[in-house]
Amino acid sequence: MSSEAGTICMAIFKPNPELLRRQIKSIQRQTLADWNCIIGIDGLDNDALSLLNDIVQDDRRFKIHEYEHRVGFYHNFERLLAGIPGEAAWVALSDQDDVWDADKLEKLVPHLSTSSLVVGQARVVQVGELGHRGITTGYTDRSFTGLADLVLDNVVTGALTVFRTDLLAKALPFPARTDVAFHDHWLGVCAVLEKGITFIPDTVQDYVQHGANVIGEETSARFLVRLKRLTASGNLTASVEYLVNHRWRWRVQMCRAALERFATSAASSTVLCAFANDRCSRGFLILALRAVLHGNSSRLRVAALLVASALAPMIPKETNYAKQR
Repeated sequence: MSSEAGTICMAIFKPNPELLRRQIKSIQRQTLADWNCIIGIDGLDNDALSLLNDIVQDDRRFKIHEYEHRVGFYHNFERLLAGIPGEAAWVALSDQDDVWDADKLEKLVPHLSTSSLVVGQARVVQVGELGHRGITTGYTDRSFTGLADLVLDNVVTGALTVFRTDLLAKALPFPARTDVAFHDHWLGVCAVLEKGITFIPDTVQDYVQHGANVIGEETSARFLVRLKRLTASGNLTASVEYLVNHRWRWRVQMCRAALERFATSAASSTVLCAFANDRCSRGFLILALRAVLHGNSSRLRVAALLVASALAPMIPKETNYAKQR
């Protein structure tokens, strides 16, 4: 690898064969070709391993790991990032079912001269179960409005990002996970506290949506459905505890880890402490209301987090987040 080469990390779990084949072929066609790709299969899966070997064949830029234990996508990305070669200059994250434009890396990587992380835009493409046909249903419009807004409402989609490898010195290990912990959310917060984030308007890939998406493109409708499902569980106490321990305390844990690992400015410390205190402080209330008034965060999400922060002092911290995603 040259001094400017990078590493692509692809997390795999029960992939759709056709979508995975298209994704890897799109990576192989990148006009910026100085990279290697580490692929991590989350748990023993002979079918996925055979499929990957058939697609990659003799392309030595790809290295496949079939991990014995399934840990979920959050920790799967974490162990992939921990294995990145020390000489890699940058890192790109890849989902198993998107399609990259040939010039994706060529568009993103140059911005790392001034930022720790760069985010592009995507075509949102809906495909059927077999993955043969895609219909463009829209385009992302990611932008950065401040650290507080980012902690409240993640706008950093890992599949659209490239970041400097030196960010991992403080980003790893990841904060303790909850059911709604996202690796890209944490990496975005870390980048803001280092050399910052750049969002570019260029479309760099298809962001493929289908029934088996772990996350998928966020919409207010999707969030409302999840909120209704949570509150309609029949056990209001359990629903409140889940909201506090998983949605609110994911942000608490991120901010506490950031305060421990980064030398922050006074303004950044104020934001991080507003979450890290694990309660609805005056500082958090101001940040939350400002995000809503400026239209920088979903009102439903902010409302849910306000309720959770107010109830947090009465809810014991859950220590065993066993659910895998």
